[in-house]
Amino acid sequence: MRSLVIFWLCVWLAGAVPAHAGDGYTRVTVDPAKDHLSFHWKDAKGRRIGSLSALDARVKGQGRTLVFATNAGIFAKDFTPLGLFIADGKVLRPLNTGSGGGNFFLQPNGVFYVDGMGGHIVRTQAFKLTPGITLATQSGPMLVEKGAINSQFAVDSKNKLIRSGVGINHDGKLVFAISNGPVSFYDFAGYFRDTLDCDDALYLDGVISRMYAPAQGRRDSDDDFVGMIAVTK
Repeated sequence: MRSLVIFWLCVWLAGAVPAHAGDGYTRVTVDPAKDHLSFHWKDAKGRRIGSLSALDARVKGQGRTLVFATNAGIFAKDFTPLGLFIADGKVLRPLNTGSGGGNFFLQPNGVFYVDGMGGHIVRTQAFKLTPGITLATQSGPMLVEKGAINSQFAVDSKNKLIRSGVGINHDGKLVFAISNGPVSFYDFAGYFRDTLDCDDALYLDGVISRMYAPAQGRRDSDDDFVGMIAVTK
């Protein structure tokens, strides 16, 4: 009888462990003040770069080393960013304040951007385009805003998929994370807030998401992207 009680106690405790516990994610921390962060979409001839492996080859051709790369925000069926996309200080796609279906339009959606002060994540309605912004990608939904998990997410949601996102931690560093298995929006948001100490976090994309992070033993390459985020040296 005692063994049976212990068995069911262990089962209950296992079920109580948050989904973000353990090795369920691959994450990379970037210091915008020190690391060479860049966004990519097209080459000099206007051709879509398209994949992490192609980006790696492009970076090598420039005499640099790709340290980290992942997909930027959600893109449209015509392989253009669905919302704002800024690279090298140039606005390549405008802010999208429209409505529609799909994760991009799940409110509030938001913008991840970088300026001379560092990285920022704000809801779309609060974003203001200023000359100092060098990089930006719009996506949705916001996972965490000012320490609060998006109220649209259900704690017991059965909608579990591979998910990727970016957050800003308490040190002002950027934290990019991708789940190694299917997770709900709520658990993914909780991982950013409770484990990564991010008061603000933005969803980037879902099952198509990939990450190149050789320092973590991850070298995804089977992808077909529009915007990409990279750190080079």
